[in-house]
Order: sequence, then structure tokens, then C-alpha cells
Amino acid sequence: MKMKKLLTFAFSALFLLGVSAQKTHFDNKPYVEGEMLIQVLDDASIRDIAQRAPVEYGVKITKELSRPMRIWMIEFDDKAISHEGMQYWFYSQPEVTVADYNYRIEMRATLPGDPLVTQQWHHKNTGANGGTVDADIDSDEAWDITTGGTTATNHDIVVCLIESGNLDHNDLNPNRWFNAAEVPNDGIDNDGNGYVDDYDGWNPVQGNDNYGTGNHGTNCLGMIGAKGDNGLLVVGANWDVKLMVVGDYSISTQANAIEAYTYPLVMRQRWNNSGGTQGAFVVATSSSWGIDGANPNNYPLWCAFYDTLGAYGILNVGATTNSNLNVDTAGDMPTACASDYMIGVGRTDNNDNTAGGYGVNTIEFGAPGINVVTTANTNSTTTTTGTSFSCPLTAGVIGLAYSIPCTDFMTIVMNDPQAGADLVLQALLDGTDPKAQLASRFVTGGRLNSFNTLNELMAVACSGSVCLAPSGISAGSITTSSANISFNAFSGAASTTLYWREVGAATWTTVPNATSPASISGLSGCTDYEFYLESDCGGGSMSAPSNTGTFSTSGCGNCVDLPYCSSNATDGTDEWIESFVLSTYTNNSGNDGGFGDYTGSSNISVTLGQTYNFTVTPDWSGTQYNEYTRIWIDYNQNGTLDANEMVYDQGTANQNPATGSITIPVTAVPGSTRLRVLMAYQGAGQNTLPNQCGAFQYGEVEDYCITIVDPSASLNEISADWVRVYPNPASNQVTIEVSNDRIASVEIVDVVGKVIATAALNGNKATMDVSNFTNGTYFYQLKDLQGTTLTTEKMVIAH
Repeated sequence: MKMKKLLTFAFSALFLLGVSAQKTHFDNKPYVEGEMLIQVLDDASIRDIAQRAPVEYGVKITKELSRPMRIWMIEFDDKAISHEGMQYWFYSQPEVTVADYNYRIEMRATLPGDPLVTQQWHHKNTGANGGTVDADIDSDEAWDITTGGTTATNHDIVVCLIESGNLDHNDLNPNRWFNAAEVPNDGIDNDGNGYVDDYDGWNPVQGNDNYGTGNHGTNCLGMIGAKGDNGLLVVGANWDVKLMVVGDYSISTQANAIEAYTYPLVMRQRWNNSGGTQGAFVVATSSSWGIDGANPNNYPLWCAFYDTLGAYGILNVGATTNSNLNVDTAGDMPTACASDYMIGVGRTDNNDNTAGGYGVNTIEFGAPGINVVTTANTNSTTTTTGTSFSCPLTAGVIGLAYSIPCTDFMTIVMNDPQAGADLVLQALLDGTDPKAQLASRFVTGGRLNSFNTLNELMAVACSGSVCLAPSGISAGSITTSSANISFNAFSGAASTTLYWREVGAATWTTVPNATSPASISGLSGCTDYEFYLESDCGGGSMSAPSNTGTFSTSGCGNCVDLPYCSSNATDGTDEWIESFVLSTYTNNSGNDGGFGDYTGSSNISVTLGQTYNFTVTPDWSGTQYNEYTRIWIDYNQNGTLDANEMVYDQGTANQNPATGSITIPVTAVPGSTRLRVLMAYQGAGQNTLPNQCGAFQYGEVEDYCITIVDPSASLNEISADWVRVYPNPASNQVTIEVSNDRIASVEIVDVVGKVIATAALNGNKATMDVSNFTNGTYFYQLKDLQGTTLTTEKMVIAH
């Protein structure tokens, strides 16, 4: 059963990017023969799965439908194996979470040849033409509050039509959305969103922004946002709103639908992640198509997509069937999906009567969709009927709701997009006009009302009664013993409380009345910490805790402390570094999923001027591919793996272990530094060698810490004029005595560069307790007042 009301607001996004499906599911509906939709686990390789299939099945990878949802379309020989057999085979593969038929989809429209009328009764019903006064959505009263377009914080509001439509129409063109970050027709993905030349929108079938000029979609666009107060034709639910179109001349299969929904998802993700500077603020989608009588349990991929869209702040409206069916029992796709973020809408007329699909547990409410007037191709209008038009009208009201003159609401949206969507959804449901004839037809028992929706939303979102955790949380200014926690306090909070602890500790340290940046002190060097914040909005109103953040104090040595660039393979399932050997050090690492971080566990000591042998051994999950290995060492310890610090280049890709030797130059800086091993597949699909920084597709990267030792350092007492270390070897205590005014403190580090003890000089010396240290070789570092290391020398602990 779908929800009737959201009784509580979940202010933390649940990113449902996967589904748990039954192992067989089939709906007796038309489907594309020889095709199947496959969802895989995060780290799975569709290429490896396809190669594993018996040859006679003829399995081929057709295309990636949705990268965020990890969904692919697969072709197979349906004469060699049945669809049921193919589905069963895919479910036998451990990496496959869902295997689904590519069901066909039908448009939902009834387009009678009624004569053109000039009055849009659904906005304001005066009782003309046999109608009932006020059997409308009260648009005129809603427009007294806002006519749409932008939020209270001046962000453009976008509603996405999943269907072909003609935005060249004179009454639609002023409200068209375009991707300002993209240069049209230059063959380049200028904004890096994964779509090339998506200036006007997206066509998932053709792979370009030519989404077509379908008349049905043009009708729908007019219901959402035909330009208002421009002296032309009609007006939508919004006078001003950005209309995004994603579709082909028809959305005819489940694969088309998933690809189409992915575009607004990606654009809203980018908007959220950039604080509104990239992507698009898509708040709703409108889909006037589906499958009559379909069982939603047999469409796990499609239904799960709405939860994902909702987690990022997008509400989705679906037109239910135009057939007189009880969707609760007969089923329907997508309006019977259990997701709260699929809003099923039925159609009503100018007397608040309904026709077509209904469901007291599945279809949220009715909305005008019988003999409504809207835009049509060739710069004209038409009178038309169908749930197809109830659906975009509802999506338009959602867009209008986001334009309420209330900055508090946009604070909620920016802090927690899902919470903002929940508030709008609740207002939409609570704002319906209850009608006796609809009580046994829809979840709310009512008909959409735009004016009520705005009032319901403002009563909650503008009152300051919603208490949210702080936003923009980050850790910075991190030293060996302190860190600052920066955040944006919630505007309605009386105070903010910070909680922190060492990772794994039993209790949290509480910092009441925290202000940004909040300083944490008394920390241990090279240690992991975690923290979160809460808002106190007064009167006993507390926010939910923020997400838990983490940071690590410095003092681990340059290998860990310096800001080295990241590098990784995005597909780490086909090949990886099985083991790395350098001199006497061996790490049988196995598959690390594209990147292995061994900087905290490696124990590699090398000496200036010495030569060391190494071996990098690859391994594969199935097919053995040609691999190419490179190694870098940051000899000057500047935090950058420079081009001239590449110490090994394999030269030719093959399937053998990469072997060679590395000579540590005498000019290298002694101390802890970074070593990076990069192994990359070379062949079809990846024939350019990746650099030491950045992501690539196939292969693996591993990072290690090495300690470069200066052999001139004595294991006995240091005899320099200005420093003495005694006793050395030490047992219970060691004293460092200096006669140089620049020295302010001393650190003891282990062989992997982790700081395990620090002390300030008392006079000209420091005595440190080493009784708990294990026997072995250590280093002490002398530092000046600015924390710069002036020298690093060996010392030995022997109890």
C-alpha cells in the first residue's frame, strides 16, 4: 500500500540506489524480444558477466541505461534461450541484483475532436458550460501568492517532461530550459555531466538533444507552464517555470524510461552537490505514459528509481490508466509503484467527477483532465482529455510550490533536498479539496488544489517550526593536536552542539553553544576522529543529528600528511594488482576494487644510493587482459608525484608480472614519503595510459609509504655539535639535548612515518618516556617554531 500521509519527515536522505528483488518476476505485458535490463552491484563488471554467458546465448552489451542506478540493456538470442531462461541465468550470477524484461509502454491520451474553447476552467471554474463553480484548482488565488519561476533564493525552478514536446511553440518558448553550461553542437561534454551536447535537453534513444516535437507532449507542456500574462493563448500552472524536455518521439519501452529518468536525476545531483551552481534544480517530472493492468512487483528497477529520485529531491507524477480500472487490484505502471515519490493522478471534470483509473490505496488524488484547454503544435491550442493532462498540471503545481516567498523553505531544501520534497508532497496531499464522489476513488479522497498546497506548505516551512541540523560541515586547519570544525548553523537554531571522539572510543566529547569554526584541541597525532552536530531550536525542539564526519590529525609523516592527488580505476572487478614485492616487503593485496591504500600498514625502509628489486603481479576474475605498470616515488617530499619521479615504466602491455629494480638517488630527501603503483588495462576501450593522478576505467592503483634512510646517521650517540641523543639504544627514557635556538620541539616517528610521541623542549632538552615502545628502529625529528623539520635521525629502542 502506498502512503496516505507522511506523518513524519525524514530529514536524512536514503539513497536507494539498488533494489532487493525476487528471483523470478514476469508481467504478461508486451515486451521487446531478445532484450533484458540488468542491474548489477556497485563493483560488478557487466563485461565480465556477459563473457561468462554460454556462447550459444549470444549475449551482447547494448548500452548503459543509467550509471547512477547501474542498469544496462543486454541483447541475447531469444531463439537459443527463452526470456524466462535468460532471466534465470542472469539471476544465477552473484553480481546481478535485478534482471527484467524490456516491457513496452503506451501513451495515455484521449484526444477527442472537440471544438476549441478559450476558457481554462481548471484554473477558475465559473460554472460555465455546465460546470460547477469552484470545481477547479484555485490557480487565480495561488497566483496572488506567486506566479512561479524562481525560488525565494533566486534559483530557477525546473520541471521535466519525460516525453517529446514542442518548445518552439510561441506560448512555451519563453519558459524553455536549456543547459547554459553546454556549448551546442561542438561534440564536447562541456559541463562534464556525462552527456555530449545536451544543450536543449536529452533524447535517450538518439543520444542527442533532439527530443522531438510531439503534439501530445506539447499539450502536456502547456498544462505545466504555458507562459502567463503575455497576451498569448493559455497559461499553465506556472506563469514562469523552466521546462525541461527529455524524451524521444515516444517513450516506448522500460529501457527508454530508465534512460530518460536518469537525465534529470544526474542534473539534480549536480545541483545539490554544487550548492546550486551546476546542473539544474529539477523539482518534478511528469510522465503521461505507462502500462495498464501491470503488477508493480514485476517492475523492480522501474519502481525503485522513484525512491532514488526522491532521495535527491525530485517528486514524480504519473498519469494513471484512462481505463475504468481499480488500480489497487488491477495494477498499473508506474502509478501503482509503492514509492512515496511516484504520485499517481486520476482525471476529473468541471463538476469534480472522475473517469478512468482510480485506487483508494494507490492513486493519490484527482486533477482536472477532462475537456481541458492547453497548447498544441503550430502555435495553437486544443481541448483534450486524459490523465495525461492531469499529470503535468500536478507537476506544474509542484513547481509553483517551490516558488513560495520563503527563504526558510529554501534553507531546508538546500540542507536536505529529500526533506524539502517531503514537505511539498505533504502539502500537496493535505491541500486537496475533499469531494464525496472521490472519497472511494483516491487516497486523499480529493482533487488537486494549487492555492491550498501553497498555504499548507507555507504554514509549515515558513513558520520556523522545522528544526534542521547545521549544513556545510567540514573539518580544516588540522594539526597533530587540533582541528577546526566549520559549519553553517541552521537559521532557526538557538544554539548548536558539537560532538567528537576518537574513532572507536566509548564516549563523545560535547561542545555546547558551538560557533563556526569550532576548535577541538588536545588531540593525538596521526589519529582518526569523528564528529557530528545538532541544532537546538528552542522549546525542546532538536534537530536530527547531522551526518557523521571524520578527519585524521597530522603527524603521520609526509607520506600521509601531504595532499597527494587521488588515482583509481572505476571498474576494479576484471583485473587488479594481486601482489606487490619490494626488496623484502611483500603485500598479497588481492582485489581492492580499483584502489588499495596501504599507507597506514606498509613497513618499507630503503636507503639512499641502494638498489631494490620489485615485482608487480596482476590477476583477473576471468579473461586475462594485457596490463601496463608504472611506479612513482615522491623523492623530494613535496606532495606531488612529478613526472620525473616515475621510477618504472613497463614499456609494453602484457599479461606477465612486471619486474625490475629501483635505485634510490642520493639526492632524495630522507624520511617518510609516498610510493604509487599503477596497473592499467591496455586494449579496446582503454588504449591511452593513465597519468599518476585521476580516474580511469580498468585496472588498479596501490599507494604505499616508504621511509628513505640516510646511511650516514649513526645508531650511537649523535655527535653533531648542537644535538645529543642518549642513551641510544634507549630502554625506558631517551633524552634529546640541543644547543641550537631554532629547535622548539621533537617528535619520535616509527618506520612508516607515524608520530608516536611529541615533546616541547624544556630549556635545551626533552626527556621522553619510551618504556611502552616495542623494540626496533625509530626516528626522531627536530622541529622549529613553525613546525618545519630541520633534521631526521635514527634511534633504537632495546629494552
